[in-house]
Amino acid sequence: MLESQDGRLSVATRVELHEADVWARCVELAARVDGDPLGATVDRHGPVPLPALTAVDSSTFNRVVGLGVGSPGSVETVQRIDRFYLDHAQDHYRVEIAPGAGPEDLPERLAAIGLVPVAETVTKVYRCFDGPVPDDLSVSVDRGAVVRRLSHADAEEVAALSVRAWGAWHVPVPLGPWFAASVGAEGFTHYGAFIEGRLVCTGAMAVDGELAWIGFDATHPRHQSRQLRRALTGRRIADALAEGCRIVHAEADSDRLSSRARMLDSQYDRRLFMHRPRTGPP
Repeated sequence: MLESQDGRLSVATRVELHEADVWARCVELAARVDGDPLGATVDRHGPVPLPALTAVDSSTFNRVVGLGVGSPGSVETVQRIDRFYLDHAQDHYRVEIAPGAGPEDLPERLAAIGLVPVAETVTKVYRCFDGPVPDDLSVSVDRGAVVRRLSHADAEEVAALSVRAWGAWHVPVPLGPWFAASVGAEGFTHYGAFIEGRLVCTGAMAVDGELAWIGFDATHPRHQSRQLRRALTGRRIADALAEGCRIVHAEADSDRLSSRARMLDSQYDRRLFMHRPRTGPP
């Protein structure tokens, strides 16, 4: 994964490093919310960003991506990860390891700081493009639905929909600020599908040069059967290609790959190494 035969970074490596940066930027935006209710912080001094939402203490947000990809995961780097989260009183964090991440004994190095491999995986999907939008990505929206780009004025509506769609009320602090922070922010474009003037599906995109990340998808429970999410994915890909992007990537459910995974036709699985409290429930 580290390099292709001509010495350039492989597509998968570029995808890993881009996602690590995008996720860190999301946390940095959350830190700028008035009062910083999520206790958001990022350490960018090492080879991979270390993000945390300290008010939440959840591996869903405290996640390290890209370790051992851009450069080998040294013992010092692994120990630094552990110190960062423990210094911020975070019991729950995870390290996501992509195929080909090095060195070969990286799992043992993670075990040495108390991280445990779990059966769950994260599937990355991506697609390389060379030319206009392929016909298989041309998706029409349902009758009566309107798709448009969103602005900061839509942030509260995006947050409310996302909290409902993800069941994100079962947390110690409200997560609305997390979902709202990047809406209208520089470097991010959010899209929404509206039915009768009501936002029922949303998703985001971040384009950096030839790379585009898509994520933060949320659909109202009453509209799950519609093709809205697929239509938003197709719109994001088309807009990304129009901006000069050539690689689009996202995450997918490893247990049930969605239509988005079929639209982005290459994939690999990351292994998860979890840190959990030494006492008490996980």
